[in-house]
Amino acid sequence: MFPIPWYVAAFVSVPEAFLILAIAMRMMEIEKVDYKKVFLISVIQGIITLVIRRISMEVSQYFLSSFHTVILMTTLVLMCSLLCGVKLQTCFIPIFVVTVIYGFIQYIMVLSVISWLRMPIFILQQLPWLDVLLFFPVAALTVLIFYLFKRLNMFEGL
Repeated sequence: MFPIPWYVAAFVSVPEAFLILAIAMRMMEIEKVDYKKVFLISVIQGIITLVIRRISMEVSQYFLSSFHTVILMTTLVLMCSLLCGVKLQTCFIPIFVVTVIYGFIQYIMVLSVISWLRMPIFILQQLPWLDVLLFFPVAALTVLIFYLFKRLNMFEGL
């Protein structure tokens, strides 16, 4: 995993964390979501992402390349619990589910676009603004999928 510039953290990581938390809060059926706290958590998560991605580059030979995702998901769950007052066990599963589905959508969409454009995968490291551009369709598809999940009552039992 390569380090990201500040603008990728600001325009991808922060909205990504906000999206994950907003959908997870809907899954938890929290009546009154304090979006100021969700935004604060998202900004903190963006900063953590920036730091983790820089650190992961230094220690990547010792850890799995996706270990940073586990760290980021853990910090998101902890901050949601601490700042929003939601029990850890209540927020873990929705955040985990949303993160996995978002990550799957991101993986498929980014690889498809890069393959379609016949670009090497490392183009994201060379052209980080491409990561910002690819965030929008990934986020839109994620919102659409979770909207359909909600309409089909697939959140029940979580």
